[in-house]
Amino acid sequence: MQNISTPLGKKNTNHFLQSKTNTLVSGEDTIWLVINSDKHGLVHFEQFMEFIKRTWCISNSKFVNIHIALSEAVMNAIDHGNKRHPEKTIYICAKRDEDYFGFSVEDQGEGFNYRRIENPTDHENREKAHGRGIFIMNYLTENLHYSENGTCAKLLFSRT
Repeated sequence: MQNISTPLGKKNTNHFLQSKTNTLVSGEDTIWLVINSDKHGLVHFEQFMEFIKRTWCISNSKFVNIHIALSEAVMNAIDHGNKRHPEKTIYICAKRDEDYFGFSVEDQGEGFNYRRIENPTDHENREKAHGRGIFIMNYLTENLHYSENGTCAKLLFSRT
């Protein structure tokens, strides 16, 4: 499952999901959520996380890491990607296979250069208000990858 597809990469799903906001679409091993970049979207995201935990029987210890990392990705998409514009959308995809849980979070922002993220543990960065989210996500996942323009984060977690 190293290749986690995104909603924008799936033509049929994208067509269906583009006309929907705050929508959950569920299959056996794939679950899509489309939210707006506002407080209602965050409520739906929390419901999505509980749905995944319950439906896929994820242990509490594994779920904590998934929830923290995915929350960071969604908040980055809302704050930095979509700049809190409530009309902009975030696409979240959850997939599972025998070995992994995979997630993608895609925003409608301009993207960013993920290769130039400063280390928040460096002395000069410790007092900064931002800059820890990607560090946290990288620590909690087996693999964190960004699309070339930085508008889509892909997070991979071992099921064991």
